[in-house]
Amino acid sequence: VKDLLTLARADAGFVMELIPLELQPLLEDTARQAQYLIKGQIFETDLSPAEGITIQADADYLKQLLLIFLDNAFKYTPAGQKVTFQARVDQDEVQLIFRDEGVGIPPKDLPYLFERFYRAQDSRTGEGTGLGLSIAQWIIEQHQGRVTVSSEWGQGSEFIIYFPVLRLF
Repeated sequence: VKDLLTLARADAGFVMELIPLELQPLLEDTARQAQYLIKGQIFETDLSPAEGITIQADADYLKQLLLIFLDNAFKYTPAGQKVTFQARVDQDEVQLIFRDEGVGIPPKDLPYLFERFYRAQDSRTGEGTGLGLSIAQWIIEQHQGRVTVSSEWGQGSEFIIYFPVLRLF
């Protein structure tokens, strides 16, 4: 219901109120929360490159976005395999990188991942509604960002979110 309400707001033209936000504390807090999603996976983070980075953001929606990607990574990565969450800065962009050693996404499904209710049939376990990535896409767009995805079936996936940097310290 919460996911449907979020999408209804998006459809109604809701615009987030973005304010300058120091990124690293929010990333670290989200990584701490993500510890509760672990079911035997190895979780590695490298968020130090975000130190001193400020972006225009809505903290609550940004945290929701990060948890969508982390939840998916843990959901589709078997115990004993690795999930990584890292930050990287390149010129005037910050990149938030989510990698997993999970089941991967079949190439035929990649173009449809961010569509509402779409679920890649070969990799799904019956969990979820198929709304998470469409919500994530809307949040990214509201933050003037973009996302790329690469995946190899049976080898894992990598999602990279790019946000414009407001300020470097």
